[in-house]
Amino acid sequence: MTREISAFLAAALLYTGTPAAAQQSAANASPTPVSLNVQGVGLATYGVTTYPKFGASTSDNEACANGLRQNVSGTFLDGEPEPRAILAKKVGFSSLGLKAYNKTAKVIISWTARIEAQKGPVVNPWTNRPRLCHPWHGTIESIFPGGDVELRLYVDGVPVGRNAVMTFPAMGTGSSVNISDPTITSSVTLSAADFKAKRIPDSFQVELRWVNRTIGSSISSEADFRSMTILIVPSVT
Repeated sequence: MTREISAFLAAALLYTGTPAAAQQSAANASPTPVSLNVQGVGLATYGVTTYPKFGASTSDNEACANGLRQNVSGTFLDGEPEPRAILAKKVGFSSLGLKAYNKTAKVIISWTARIEAQKGPVVNPWTNRPRLCHPWHGTIESIFPGGDVELRLYVDGVPVGRNAVMTFPAMGTGSSVNISDPTITSSVTLSAADFKAKRIPDSFQVELRWVNRTIGSSISSEADFRSMTILIVPSVT
């Protein structure tokens, strides 16, 4: 009889423990990952940031022409160019119901951008403002050797990951270049350790910024050809 009671109690404990274990397992399960898609809005442009390179000249002021070639070629028009946002998204981490995972979740940010470069204007040393040569009668070549466009992700104004660089080829002195598919893509994975408080904040701003470092050229990106995906993967560990 004692053995039968013991067996009954063991079975009862096993039975009553099963739902509790199931509830605990359900509590430990991670929610479904959240994906946020960001599409470009409007045509993004970044104007010319430097003088072109100066080439051959025929003028009445060759001393100034030499000075342009040696000292002005490729220099900044108005100081070092600053990064500018071309994609942006405010992520409401807590409002998505994920605050409980602010120390364990992963944030995977991926982006793609197609960028075109356009040769800048030919520089006239006399009519340019500020005026570059006085007196000046003659001609001087403006050369457009291409250069780099840098892109990087920022979270709450702080750069994350590495610079992505697209290099444009030379555009000559009077011709334009159209690359078949000037598209660049990159991604970064963030954890709580990448944020200032060592946890993912209730909300944060994600931006893709670019800098025009081409020589004498402007750049642009159409809205349909730039996008970003923010994938938040909750985890209990």
